[in-house]
Amino acid sequence: MNNAHPYLMSQLRQLRFKCVNSAAGCAETSTYDEVESHRKNCEFVECICQNYGCGAKVLRKNFQQHAEACEHKTVHCPKCDGVVAKEGGDHDCFEVLRTRTANLEKLVGQITKKMAVGEKPSGYIERTVMNLQNLQAIRFDNRLGEVQTVK
Repeated sequence: MNNAHPYLMSQLRQLRFKCVNSAAGCAETSTYDEVESHRKNCEFVECICQNYGCGAKVLRKNFQQHAEACEHKTVHCPKCDGVVAKEGGDHDCFEVLRTRTANLEKLVGQITKKMAVGEKPSGYIERTVMNLQNLQAIRFDNRLGEVQTVK
């Protein structure tokens, strides 16, 4: 709209526009120049909960409250960084680490095969492969909740 005739722009700037979220309860009216800024910050925008299995549609103004009480809320385990359903949820850190290690070993195998046929890996991948190849074993002490590298 910036290429519009100056007269048209001056007329637009004199108008007030209802928020597109007025049906959800927003009573805000904005000038032409304020519409985009308000839209980005409007408390009546409908947000969708991203917790796996939830998908609830919640107004931005209520989203924090929903996020804290959501029955599908997940947190990261402080011991293994695995995803746990709800705080205090039960899971097997050893299984999380075993799965993660297996996935990394598979990735190393794939990258090693590519390198064997002459594909040049990026610096990051090359360093990751070297670090993973140096990692010979992982020992998880379930009683202490500690992960140790064993050479």
